[in-house]
Amino acid sequence: MQPTEPRPGLLGPYKVLDLADARGILAGHLFAQLGAEVLAIEPPGGSSARALPPFAAGESLFWGAYAAGKSSLVLDLNSASGQEKLRELAGQADFLIGCFAPAQMREMGLDYAELRRENPRLITVSITGFGESGPKADYQDSDLTVWAASGVLWPHRAQDGAPLRISVPQAFHHAAADALAGALVALYARHASGRGQHVSVSAQQSALLAGFSHQVAPAVGHVDYSTSGGGQGKIMAAAGLGLGPGAKWQVQDGLVEMNLGIGPISGVFANHFFAWAKEHHGFDADFANWDWRRLPAQLATGERSVDDLARARAGVAKLFSGFSKMQLFAAAGRYDLKLAPVMTAADLLQFAQLQERGYFVESGSHILPHAMGTACGIATSLSPAPALDADSNAWTAA
Repeated sequence: MQPTEPRPGLLGPYKVLDLADARGILAGHLFAQLGAEVLAIEPPGGSSARALPPFAAGESLFWGAYAAGKSSLVLDLNSASGQEKLRELAGQADFLIGCFAPAQMREMGLDYAELRRENPRLITVSITGFGESGPKADYQDSDLTVWAASGVLWPHRAQDGAPLRISVPQAFHHAAADALAGALVALYARHASGRGQHVSVSAQQSALLAGFSHQVAPAVGHVDYSTSGGGQGKIMAAAGLGLGPGAKWQVQDGLVEMNLGIGPISGVFANHFFAWAKEHHGFDADFANWDWRRLPAQLATGERSVDDLARARAGVAKLFSGFSKMQLFAAAGRYDLKLAPVMTAADLLQFAQLQERGYFVESGSHILPHAMGTACGIATSLSPAPALDADSNAWTAA
């Protein structure tokens, strides 16, 4: 048999067995983006990701996006024949990704350690909600549960104390990205030792790390930081300013994000903004002449008040109502304003910078972000998400 041409991409020489369900599906997709040959092992009836919304023409767009670049093979891992086939495939693989804890794998007769003994170069990756051991190892691990257990919902609660969450599930996406990073570190180690190892990723820990700078701010002595929104933050919230909802501004065609802040850091940018507004748009309200760096001290002495700040917000809101998102974005680039448009999916598809970079590519009937690694000059195209069991003979010629 003639040797096949090497696959393009940074990970072109490597093979990945992807046992992950909807929770860890991003990990295999990222491997595919980097050029690896990814074979998704689906249970009879298909991956849970195939049933996730949104849908178009009866097809899951979630599956269409995150399974792009993969092949599909159905195996019943609760059957002896399915387990035997998986062990055969694992003998050819460089990576095996799953959302199973080691105990679950052992129950199926597919122990991670045993698979590595049979293929010493295999790198096994486990993505779980709360890790492989400890008091929460067997807890249910929905996206909301993982976010709540990570602690990052606490600073983002509403004014009445109810926690707020990101609307689109993301906790396991953070874990999947960390799984890729850990697997690549293990690959680097394999180049030196010749042996694979086990990579264990807890979605709870990944979610915590995603918001780590926020969590540790009080511990490292961040001046005036408070997760309860007290002090300066409470004043800003009362005036409708600061981060969060106060940083969103209504414009003609949607929203822009701008933190109109006070103090020695944020106040510099507020001063810059008002200088632009006054010079180029005749903005001549008295608060345009304030030194926003000095406002904390002025609020403390009573020289300025929350009502003054609210009046400033109203003035800026009126100014912004005469602009579109892209008009303000163009001004931000030209005059170094700390301002950005809040983009919809349609906005992103039409965004000139992304079009110039060729950021979006076609994958079957879908438009997807281009694969990672293209900036390194190695292009990787992504095949459309596979039909169920479309590659039943995958790897048989290996």
